[in-house]
Amino acid sequence: MKNSRKLTITLSIIAVIAITLIIKISTIYNGKGPIQFSFGEKAGIFFWSNVLMPLVSVIGGESYPDGRVKEMSYGEHADEKLDIITSSQSISKKVAVVHIHGGAWLAGTKGSFYSKPLLKFSDAGYLVFSINYPLAPNAQHPNLLRSLLKALAWIKTNYPQYEIHLIGDSAGGNLAMMLGIYISNPELLKMLDSTTDVNTLPKIKTVVDLFGVNDRTSWIEDGFPSAKLFSKVYFDNTTTPEIPLVPMDFDTIPVLPPTFIVGAGKDELLRSSKIWAEQVTKQSKEVQFKIYEGAAHGFFSFGDGCEELSSDMLLFFEKY
Repeated sequence: MKNSRKLTITLSIIAVIAITLIIKISTIYNGKGPIQFSFGEKAGIFFWSNVLMPLVSVIGGESYPDGRVKEMSYGEHADEKLDIITSSQSISKKVAVVHIHGGAWLAGTKGSFYSKPLLKFSDAGYLVFSINYPLAPNAQHPNLLRSLLKALAWIKTNYPQYEIHLIGDSAGGNLAMMLGIYISNPELLKMLDSTTDVNTLPKIKTVVDLFGVNDRTSWIEDGFPSAKLFSKVYFDNTTTPEIPLVPMDFDTIPVLPPTFIVGAGKDELLRSSKIWAEQVTKQSKEVQFKIYEGAAHGFFSFGDGCEELSSDMLLFFEKY
């Protein structure tokens, strides 16, 4: 009898949790853009943003040492925050490193997941910033990029002496590459945000595009997990599709900052890196492209090739 009662209570708790989740998933992301999402799509968004990505961050991350990180707000939105990571040594570099996290535009965060490479840059004498930004689908293109412009303007205001190495991984690689193009070309910047004066932004010294989304279709064709959902959440869920979302959207790019394009050999996004690298190496001699053959998507933070990549990035920074 006791066991039967315990089972009934357990099943009741599970049922309440399940119903609560169903209600929550059913009501989120309604009216947040021109696209309506099915329940299955909402469940997918919820899983990536509230379960899988936070779990990966916990498993793969290492806490920053005490006193090395200071969080600041650069805007009014709750997600408009950045970390300033200071060096254990004196800051010797004239250029700062600015990092934009990945997460398919709908998940992810700055923080401990990226501590290993960012501390390595900091210990090499760089002032390092790591930026959060409002996420899709509640924020639609181009508002992610516009929030990041605000973050860069904050850095320019508070640290005017620094030019920047702009880096990002996965969706963050897409955003970093796009910002590098927009900011290096004032006429293109007007298309993104006519109210932003390029002189209020730091100069882009280099861009590092870490296994980013550089075209719209190859990653879907090559079977990147949930690529169709991510594409719908970010590419389709916008009222301004005429504003380029990926580097390959641009007809011409008059000025391209020195760029390091990184591909992972075991990544379904590799062809997107190759497509972009082939396109821009025709235009500029200051483009470096490397495939890390044994690496998988996300290896900037941990896994095969992580140490080699961060060392290669430091060498790339030193060239400029």
